[in-house]
Amino acid sequence: MLRWLFPKKNENQKNENKESHEKKFDNNDAKIILREIREEYGLDFSNKKEITIEKMKNFAIQHDIYSFTDLREQLLHSHHLKKDLINKLTVGETYFYRETAQFEILVKLMRKKRVQRILCIPCSSGEEVYTIVLYILTHQKDLSGLEIVGVDINSDRIEQAKRGCYSSRSIQQVPSIVKEKYFYQKDALYCVDDILKQHVSFKQMNIFNREIFTLGKFDVIFCRNLLYYFDEEHKSEAIEIFDRLLSDTGVLFLGHADLISENKLFTKVVENDGKTYYIKSD
Repeated sequence: MLRWLFPKKNENQKNENKESHEKKFDNNDAKIILREIREEYGLDFSNKKEITIEKMKNFAIQHDIYSFTDLREQLLHSHHLKKDLINKLTVGETYFYRETAQFEILVKLMRKKRVQRILCIPCSSGEEVYTIVLYILTHQKDLSGLEIVGVDINSDRIEQAKRGCYSSRSIQQVPSIVKEKYFYQKDALYCVDDILKQHVSFKQMNIFNREIFTLGKFDVIFCRNLLYYFDEEHKSEAIEIFDRLLSDTGVLFLGHADLISENKLFTKVVENDGKTYYIKSD
């Protein structure tokens, strides 16, 4: 009787519904959303378009949205939904003590001149920011006057950075002596000591929003593997922003994949061992 009142959907019906939903996810509509994301945030996913569109589709279905047209319409009217989508698309793997060669340059520079303010953008979930503090602490010993600001567009990552708790996988490259001294275990996670948190702050921001200039001037900027996601126009705009954010004697560190064309604002410095960074041009 109950089965007659509430008939169970057969596999054909399920497949029909799935196919109906599939037809509504038109890739041309997805490309419009990606173009608008690029215009607002500078993020260019053209080199991994297929996987990004699939992520957007899954995101839409999770929010009971069954076409890219409807998704775009709701994104136009919901800042919260847009923030969640950006969070979904900008999740990347990171860990402590990643590519430490540039931190060695930083410590060497700090022996020659005073470095008080450092900007990390994007900072993801904070591993790079805390690694810099640890590197300075274990090589320089003195953290007095040091302030490191981490900025990221992903609000979920910023909240994790503020908590400062990480998986064992994330800290696997941290030297044992450093781990024992500056981390404490909380359930299955490893959390940074408060002495590190005293010198850092984290903010959710879009680099292309004028709000970024409220942060003030910095002596050093780390921007590793962000420009790689920008088209040439947004890449040039980001370089101009770094020029405005850096002090006259400031130093810019970029990631290996962040290739920039010749410009009037920065001069590339190559050390004897091949390590590179950028200084402001005269």
